[in-house]
Amino acid sequence: MNKQFLENILLGSILFDRFRLIQCLHASDESGIYLCADANARNKLVVLKIFSAEYLRFHQLRDAVIQELQLSYRVRHKHVVRSEMVFEDSDFIALCMEYCPGGTLAGLLSYRRAFSFSEVLEYLTQLCAGLGAIHSAGILHRDLKPENVLVGENQSLKIADFGIASLGGDEIDVSRDRMSGTIGYMSPEYIRSGEFSPASDIYAIGVMAYYMLTGHFPFEGDSIVDLLTSRVLHDPAPVRTLRSDCPEELDALVMKAISRFDYYRFHSCTEMAEEILRLTWSVRGEPERLRA
Repeated sequence: MNKQFLENILLGSILFDRFRLIQCLHASDESGIYLCADANARNKLVVLKIFSAEYLRFHQLRDAVIQELQLSYRVRHKHVVRSEMVFEDSDFIALCMEYCPGGTLAGLLSYRRAFSFSEVLEYLTQLCAGLGAIHSAGILHRDLKPENVLVGENQSLKIADFGIASLGGDEIDVSRDRMSGTIGYMSPEYIRSGEFSPASDIYAIGVMAYYMLTGHFPFEGDSIVDLLTSRVLHDPAPVRTLRSDCPEELDALVMKAISRFDYYRFHSCTEMAEEILRLTWSVRGEPERLRA
């Protein structure tokens, strides 16, 4: 079973005797993500993330996947994608999740070169709230990136795929099509020694903020080696070098989140959220700066 098979499951197929497949949203060799109508809930739209049982057995990942899917039930927060239930048969293991109609943050970034300051502060508030709930449940996301942030109603952000993307171990995916995702958001300490902590997830949020403000990653290069080593050896250029009208306080907040050393970053999502709130209030009386 491979990506081609998962991409081409016939539309209209009934999965697990209740889900009518409407559209394949994404597929890889190990899993596929599908928009479905749930016949047991008056055809409510849901998303199924389906893993190939054959792939999981071959790579000895079946028990780990089940454990991580079950962990997802521990998080109930408006800025985290809600998990409904797990299904399993001889061919597939599937997680049923809520459907977010707005696509992903990656989709927004693909056609928005830069966001306003007020938008960035609002999105950071939502991301910190969702990630804080995940951390409070004892889970590290480990692969936080725009592709794993869904957009719900009223542009509300919801974090998805926490704890699942890293199940295959700590391998770095160096394929070109993943460079702006997994590699682009890896923390320096993870690259340096494989260490991962809540501060590593916070680093990923900081990278997203940097990109929303400037349209660029903190580090860009022509090779994977350049991308990885520069992050370990050098500090990124401040936001204001690429966007001179950015308020100094916002620049400082983002640069703290993406500090090369994890002990200089925010120690928790709560600490970062408090700073975001303080900054939001401090610039509320300066609407021109917020609209820039």
